[in-house]
Amino acid sequence: MPFFIVGLPRSRTAWTATWLTTIPGVRCYHDGLRGVRSIEEYRAKLERPGLVGDCDSGLLLCWRQIEKLYPTSPWVVITRDPKAVTRSLARLSVPSAREVAAKGFEELRALSAAFPEERLLILASSDLDDPEAAERICAHIGAPFRVEHWRAFRPILIEAKLEELDDPLDAWLSFRKSLQAPDLPRAHSLASRRSGEGPASE
Repeated sequence: MPFFIVGLPRSRTAWTATWLTTIPGVRCYHDGLRGVRSIEEYRAKLERPGLVGDCDSGLLLCWRQIEKLYPTSPWVVITRDPKAVTRSLARLSVPSAREVAAKGFEELRALSAAFPEERLLILASSDLDDPEAAERICAHIGAPFRVEHWRAFRPILIEAKLEELDDPLDAWLSFRKSLQAPDLPRAHSLASRRSGEGPASE
């Protein structure tokens, strides 16, 4: 059963995904929908041997569809003050920074209200610097936790290149609309065209 971790942009989802992937037996994608051309292909990525998950702000676009696929999977929500998110995006000269933060926060609230307490763990992005919070994440998704490993990884800076997107808000809305069919090939095409990238290979 896969796990899912979601947060606003600039909430350390890239760091979290990379940290979890360095744990033996765990594979956590960051932006796991990239390169996916069908629901079946996405499920194939997630339903591999071992503990597999997806961690990205882009999950805010399609959490309802994913919930239908995996109605018992655990979710982790990483929160951050929307004003801080807006400032962080603006420093990168990301267009529509305020709208991206506002829309993301709206979806984050809806997601948090929709899940039963036992399936949802909510933490602030600043909590990722706390070993007890990191251990709670691992316990929630079923991953082993070693505090020495977390301490060694914590100072490493990992960031996604959001500044490469032409218009993140438009990309988010177009991507979510295309998933309602669902039509992941078109969704991926939109996302790739917005970011100037082609399909990612593994």
